[in-house]
Amino acid sequence: MWVAIMTACVTSSLFLTGASFNLLAAGYIEKLAHIELRWTDWFITAAPAIIPLLILVPLLSYWLYPPEVKHNPEVAQWAKAQLEKMGPLTRAEIILAVIVVLSLVLWVAGGAYVGAATVAAIAVSLMLITGVLTWGDIAGHKRAWTTFAWLGALIALCDGLNRVGFVKWFADGIATHMQGFSPRLAMIILLALFFLAHYAFASVDAYTTALLPVILLTGVAIPGIPVKNSRSCCV
Repeated sequence: MWVAIMTACVTSSLFLTGASFNLLAAGYIEKLAHIELRWTDWFITAAPAIIPLLILVPLLSYWLYPPEVKHNPEVAQWAKAQLEKMGPLTRAEIILAVIVVLSLVLWVAGGAYVGAATVAAIAVSLMLITGVLTWGDIAGHKRAWTTFAWLGALIALCDGLNRVGFVKWFADGIATHMQGFSPRLAMIILLALFFLAHYAFASVDAYTTALLPVILLTGVAIPGIPVKNSRSCCV
């Protein structure tokens, strides 16, 4: 269970569509810095750090917290029996597999033509049309709808602060005090502040909404910090 939880945390950073706050961050970057981050841009940038973590997480977990039971043939027998009990793939499962593959293809190869949120809406619509899901199945996830409503309010609040110029004013004030630092040191300080501030928030979405615009505009305001050019893939 520990390996599964940690692996989920790691993979959520590897893929742009792996977590809601990734898409939220990409949206802020496009709106505030006028830089479009596609699925492939995110993956290529994150892969050098995240892929080694995917390899190390199971090894470190096994070393730091070794399991008491390391071999049990009954588990494989139980899994085989459960698969036989479930039977062959149903029509709904096959349709779902096709929709998942289609969504991945559109996210990876169609980023220049279709937005990630649009792809998700298409996938949900196809599941409703084909009967894989019913509206009752979707409406029953009350926590998800609550999160959606709160997230919308947070985004609207941040957008309002940006429209009246507060976020830029605050970011410019921070950038002024960092003018004496080298671009590399300033970038390290901003990343450290962004990381440490995470512990003050219970929600990653709220944390991203509140802090990313400030950190992003501060970095853009500091001369010498490399910013991704919208016409190239350089960072």
